[in-house]
Amino acid sequence: ALKTAMNELVEVLRILDKLSLVTYSTEAVVRFAGITADNKNLLKSQIDSLQTKGWTNGVKGLETAYEIARKHYAFSGNNHIFLATDGVFNSPNFDEKALLDWVKQQASQGIKLSLIGFGDDKKAIRFMKKMSFFGGGNFIMMHPGLEENQTLSLLIEEVKAQSAHP
Repeated sequence: ALKTAMNELVEVLRILDKLSLVTYSTEAVVRFAGITADNKNLLKSQIDSLQTKGWTNGVKGLETAYEIARKHYAFSGNNHIFLATDGVFNSPNFDEKALLDWVKQQASQGIKLSLIGFGDDKKAIRFMKKMSFFGGGNFIMMHPGLEENQTLSLLIEEVKAQSAHP
């Protein structure tokens, strides 16, 4: 459902919007960076090729995402990271407080963070809610019973809600 919603989201983005995609398991991998939304076929093919596997090295994924967001920072636009995760960060040297402080610092510099949560681990859900709060964004919980159109609606509403209006 997330891939379908992401592909539909690509359809509604403006051609001046830029997207980047970082995947993370054991390592963080930049699938594409700073691609404008008019490259819909490229964006969709990359989204369609995504597969889940390995650890959840969310710290490395976030470090990479923030690095890309700073590199492609839009001074009069939206600078927003959407992190899809189960919230169970099992990366080496994970320190929740340090990560939350860092996410808060990034938000104060104009890069928001919203989380798209999966799973039912109560501790992980609390952590995802904290991260989105400290990141200046929102937490969207993807329940297994959601229809694809509901998932898309939630993502589009979040993008609109977090968008800067010129």
